[in-house]
Amino acid sequence: MPRVAATRSRSDPASRASRPVSGDSIASIRARTSRASTGASPSVDTATYHLEPAYDTRPVTHYKGDTTQWDVSVGVSDKYALTGKYRWENPDTTATLEVRLPDSTLIHTETVHLKTSLPDKWNYISTTTGTMINAGRYTVTLIVPTHENLNIDELQVQ
Repeated sequence: MPRVAATRSRSDPASRASRPVSGDSIASIRARTSRASTGASPSVDTATYHLEPAYDTRPVTHYKGDTTQWDVSVGVSDKYALTGKYRWENPDTTATLEVRLPDSTLIHTETVHLKTSLPDKWNYISTTTGTMINAGRYTVTLIVPTHENLNIDELQVQ
């Protein structure tokens, strides 16, 4: 069986990269060769492009106040993230987070863990509404064994 030698065409970028062009410096030939051999594209000036972050950029609504019940309002039907910022000076314990309709119908309940906070530091509870909720008003309640030594800074809804 005859052997066929593989050849590169003149339109092949790898063959063009290795051919010197009149007036080229050795550095420019090396740069073209390394790009062609690795398949890398020429560098792009990223200062002219605005890249969006890879995470969800929905607005965050902050509900401030040292309370364990918040009346929240959402404008679009979706599953929402709930983040509570708290300081708990008692031993670790569990609490219950509830999401209810205005008529007190329970739509989501979840057990959350309250960890003992270091002095002058905050801890966070992160959860969701559990399911998609419609646009409207809801009540989020944190049920804890005792309110003593509990300080809640805010509830964030995103």
